[in-house]
Amino acid sequence: MVIKAVFFDWDFTLVDPKIVLKKLLDDFCEKYKIPKDKYDIDELMLLNMKQVFKKLGIKKISMPYILFEYLKLTKKYSKYYKFTGKETLKYLEKNNIPYVIITDNFKNVLRKNFDVNPEFIIDYWSTRGKKKKGIKKALKKMKLKPHEVCYVGDKPSDIIAANEAGVFSIGILTTHSKEEMLKHKPDMLITKIDDVKKLFKDK
Repeated sequence: MVIKAVFFDWDFTLVDPKIVLKKLLDDFCEKYKIPKDKYDIDELMLLNMKQVFKKLGIKKISMPYILFEYLKLTKKYSKYYKFTGKETLKYLEKNNIPYVIITDNFKNVLRKNFDVNPEFIIDYWSTRGKKKKGIKKALKKMKLKPHEVCYVGDKPSDIIAANEAGVFSIGILTTHSKEEMLKHKPDMLITKIDDVKKLFKDK
């Protein structure tokens, strides 16, 4: 197997956003006068953006405003992100291995708050929570075949999307159990993002 590029999920794969998400939820509840104990933050963090909107009861017509507020708040709280994948990305850059970020987050959040240099970022605006669509789009942009790419994500939905797109699927055990991830037949499981380097040990 020769991997020519790595596609990454963002939240809980390359960064740990838990503190940021807790602060965002607190702000949201305060602004809309919602009891903070009405929502389980750990449960929300297992969902994609579209599912979170549904869970919080955000109407479709209100989404653009909510997203604008979200972008402002993530900038405010950006220092609380834990950029766990920084060294892994630097390793890929040093070895001229291209990478792409496919995320339910937003380009502006990544570009303004983190030192990342991906080939490109495919964000929520492009995928609307459909990671398979993002992977297909990235393959086309990179002019690569599925077997030349791996995709790394933390959720079962990431593994499902990667498998359906035909790319090498890697699950990182940051939010779901090994047993739960194995149900969806990933090609590989890792416990930390640095393990991605093992794919290129001969570099």
